[in-house]
Amino acid sequence: MLPAWAQLRDTILYSMISRPFFYNVLKGGDGKIYAGTSEGVHQYDGTAMSKLDNRIGYLTLDNKELPIIDPDGIKYHNQTTYSRMLPFSSDSRDEYHAGTEDFFFITSGGKMHIYEILPFDHRYRNHSVRTASRNFVGTYSGIYYRGHKLDASARFPGFTDGRIREINGKAFICYSSLLIADLRGGESLPVGRLDLPKGYTSDWASDILYSKYHKQYIVSAKTDLMAINEALTEAHPLFKVKEKDAEVTLLGENRGSVYFAAGKAFMSINPTTKNTKVNFTLTEPILDGFIGNLSNYLLCSEGLYAVNADGSYKKLTTLKKAHTLQHLGGSDFVIATDAGLYRYNTASNKLSELIKGVEFNRRGLYLQGDSLFAGSIDGLYVLDARYLDQLADRTAKMAGGKQPVPYSIITLIVTLILFVAILSYLLYRLRIRLRSIKDEMPDGAVTRTTREDVEIFIKENLAQASLKSIAERFQTNNAVIYSLLEPEKPGAFINQLRMVQVKKLRKEKKSAKEISQLTGFSEYYVRKVWNK
Repeated sequence: MLPAWAQLRDTILYSMISRPFFYNVLKGGDGKIYAGTSEGVHQYDGTAMSKLDNRIGYLTLDNKELPIIDPDGIKYHNQTTYSRMLPFSSDSRDEYHAGTEDFFFITSGGKMHIYEILPFDHRYRNHSVRTASRNFVGTYSGIYYRGHKLDASARFPGFTDGRIREINGKAFICYSSLLIADLRGGESLPVGRLDLPKGYTSDWASDILYSKYHKQYIVSAKTDLMAINEALTEAHPLFKVKEKDAEVTLLGENRGSVYFAAGKAFMSINPTTKNTKVNFTLTEPILDGFIGNLSNYLLCSEGLYAVNADGSYKKLTTLKKAHTLQHLGGSDFVIATDAGLYRYNTASNKLSELIKGVEFNRRGLYLQGDSLFAGSIDGLYVLDARYLDQLADRTAKMAGGKQPVPYSIITLIVTLILFVAILSYLLYRLRIRLRSIKDEMPDGAVTRTTREDVEIFIKENLAQASLKSIAERFQTNNAVIYSLLEPEKPGAFINQLRMVQVKKLRKEKKSAKEISQLTGFSEYYVRKVWNK
């Protein structure tokens, strides 16, 4: 069996060994992996194989749970549980398996297959996942409900850039507006979209919470806070930021006070009386935080801060390009950054790297039970919060150059030879193709994708343009698109062009429906822009 902490996790084929002939594999009572082969009994330390003795045949365990040759031979060996993991998995075959914390071993057809067990599950690959909730996953190219993509033509948005919250039987989807969907009674899909409350005027909602104390919903947008009554029929403004480029970020509620950030200021408000207080101001913008009964924590791009009971604060640890904070319970937090995922323990003051080199999206963290969901520019990572120590240890080992080395030098040499041969062939084909393209192109033409190429594509496909469609058009990855459009982010840049087109088409007396079809904005949002 796979170890308990690795259930439902991804695996990758680490190596395959065809010599000697492998009969079966098993795990001894000492926790070690043993293989019966045509050249004797072998033992594995990690992925390194060493010969124990010359006994040949299928292995079984004696009463001390040590490996011996099975006198019944192949008669009692017919496992098939993990044959789906083998190459050509549709073929019917027997397999024999055993596992450790880090690796899973399968013998079949005389070959040994060694799989590395990844300490996470990776879903929605090639999607920029912006947020997640119990039933929803919000991406920049669509919103998914229980794994099914919602139809944008059925009044559901085609993207989200804010949180999705499920509260009191309703789903609140934050994007260029706010969508409220009724979930009660809907098993396969939300029942339907509800009308926005009367008086709701905010743009680009980012988050929402429900205040049990005040019996109101509090919505944060880019520059303001709004309150919505419990019946979701009326809304009114609470706060609007005055500083230029300052963003309002909803942080949480405690004892009747709703805490939020307005740029660099840590603030609180009573939604009923609208009494607002500036608690203190940091030297950099506050991007996220945790409001607890005994302590509060604030996250900025360059560090994590603790707020003391007397209202003072101190910096706990230095970070780089951090943006999202998720409390795991007790003294443990997870921090998402543009360059990886980290865990921080406030008791030990220890910062541990969990996933290295992955750009995670702001507001992409969500905790459900022991499952931690982390949205990135290339999919959704699902981690078991109970086993973050194992993940941190493995990441530290990999960073320190202590990766396990495959045993079979012959396999490695053959692989390298095949790689060089394939690479040489591909380069040869590429040279022929480039020569052909060069012959077809006018003098002075350049084949490398430029920012201008991307801008032209977006303008010509404005209604459907997305990060995914751009990457597919130019056959490149998300990171290249981000670099071409710096300092703007692709999503923000697309929306800027759409807004310019809305104003232009409005002057041309186009209808809201026509503008919606040409820009990709909803008719509701187009009309809201008109009314400003």
